[in-house]
Amino acid sequence: MYKSSLRSLDEHSANNEVAGSTQASRRGRRNRGVDLATFVLHWSLVAALALSFLSGMRIAADATDAGLSRLIAVAAPQGDVFFMHLLSAGVLVALLAGYTVVLMLTNRWRRILMSPRRIVASFRETNGPRWRSVNAIAYWFGTLSMILAMATGLYKYVMPGWFPAERVSDIHRLAAWCILGYPLLHVLAQAGIGGWQQLKRMLTFAVRFIGQEHSGLCAIALVLALLYGVHTSLATDLVIERVETPPTLDGRPEDQIWKRSAITSVRTFGGVNLPGGETTVDVRAVHDGERAWFLFEWDDPTRSLKHLPLIKTEAGWKVMQTGFDRHDEDVYYEDKFAVMLSATGKAPASGTVHLGESPLAGRPGPAGGRGLHYTTDGSIADVWHWKAVRSGQSMGLADDNHFGPPMEPYTIDPHFWRRAPVQGHEEGVIRYTGGYEKDWHSGGGVGMNWEIFNSELVTPLRLPADPGVLFALGRPDLTPHTSDIGRWWIEVDESLPYTPEDDHYRVGTILPSVLLKGPMTGDRADVAAQASWADGRWRLEMSRVLDTGSRDDVELSDGVYLWVAVFDHSQTRHSRHLHPIRLVFR
Repeated sequence: MYKSSLRSLDEHSANNEVAGSTQASRRGRRNRGVDLATFVLHWSLVAALALSFLSGMRIAADATDAGLSRLIAVAAPQGDVFFMHLLSAGVLVALLAGYTVVLMLTNRWRRILMSPRRIVASFRETNGPRWRSVNAIAYWFGTLSMILAMATGLYKYVMPGWFPAERVSDIHRLAAWCILGYPLLHVLAQAGIGGWQQLKRMLTFAVRFIGQEHSGLCAIALVLALLYGVHTSLATDLVIERVETPPTLDGRPEDQIWKRSAITSVRTFGGVNLPGGETTVDVRAVHDGERAWFLFEWDDPTRSLKHLPLIKTEAGWKVMQTGFDRHDEDVYYEDKFAVMLSATGKAPASGTVHLGESPLAGRPGPAGGRGLHYTTDGSIADVWHWKAVRSGQSMGLADDNHFGPPMEPYTIDPHFWRRAPVQGHEEGVIRYTGGYEKDWHSGGGVGMNWEIFNSELVTPLRLPADPGVLFALGRPDLTPHTSDIGRWWIEVDESLPYTPEDDHYRVGTILPSVLLKGPMTGDRADVAAQASWADGRWRLEMSRVLDTGSRDDVELSDGVYLWVAVFDHSQTRHSRHLHPIRLVFR
């Protein structure tokens, strides 16, 4: 019996030594760090997630009702943020696919994504299992939040039109906030499992699971290739047929040519004042070998022609505005429509949109702090900017502009706007616009009917020669969201220079702020345009020669990309779409 007891004791000691050796071996493996695949994928996911979240906060901060996102945007990147967000989101999806493959092949997914039953049971045990359950909950929470963010992001990327874009954006934003809570919970759980040593493991790696690493890389490459294929296939073709007799440029779609032309529709979103921020633009086009004609149609419940009218008060003349003093007017403004043409189809807007308070180092920030338009590769994006009053009704044109490389700071007409001098520039800068510039013109155009803008009172430049003409210019109803009638500009030829002695107008008199100097000439007048509004819908015809020969214009030819934007009585907050329309000439 004594010998038997000694033998049992020896066996017990041997078992303890084996167990101790096994535990030491496990500790040694843990101290070596995680495997290489997990290390690379983990930190790549962290980087992609951080860039995706911060770039998303920069985009969200541009909304009129932005709150916390605007505070976080202080640390967010600036510049071509839309492309950053799309790229980081695509990389994030690919990395998650690769990470999933590695977890499946190494059979570690069971440990990470514990079943709800195991999670409940583990909370009855010691601290270690409890923290592992917290970690599993964090994984479940993060995974579901990412799936929701990716699903809504994919919807916004493709925009099939099944659900309201604003509601999808709200869900997408909520998912992003949930994702922010995931890493905090994950780090807390890891610290509870193994303290500082557990956290330090994620900073070191060991070369293990070589085959699984290769499989993960293959999955990442496959998903990236798939996403790129989807991206390149989302451009929509606009077929432009050749015709012998062109349509009449009158802003009406009754021509038989238009009825025979194919319609390409693009859904735009994010526009202020539009119902739900959305409207669909129908596009048709024809050409005769020398010139092209376009017909654009979109829903807009109100025809808005009032552009910052002046009203006579007891103290003097005042500009009616709610946000023009920060270049963000969304009430007393005319309807507008923009077309952008570019040789490249990079989404969105051919890389010309750069958000932030200072997207250009060493240059002034944008007025209002929202962002600038410019190109970074020296190219030119042609911009046709139709303004219902200032170019459309008054001159029958769309203002021919362009986005180009960033301009040097300069001073423009002080009748429009004045800003304090910018550090490093002696003259001071007035509304720096990056690369957004009007094409060359030799004369004509419109101006604002005040000397220097002030949010309190202004001095008009001119008064009508015939005071009775004011009653024909526009109706006195200034309700912001009613359809306007009348003419909301004054011609120089029918007016006189302002003098206090001639200012006998009674309090409450409305004076148009748009001063027509004469028809524009030169490159800026290349695009003819006529529009009509009826039954809550704009019809706009534009026409331009295929090749103007100007360095500021893009030749209309096969493979050129086109974007559109709708401004519903808004100065800058237009609707938009991610993927371009590709011109196909026949």
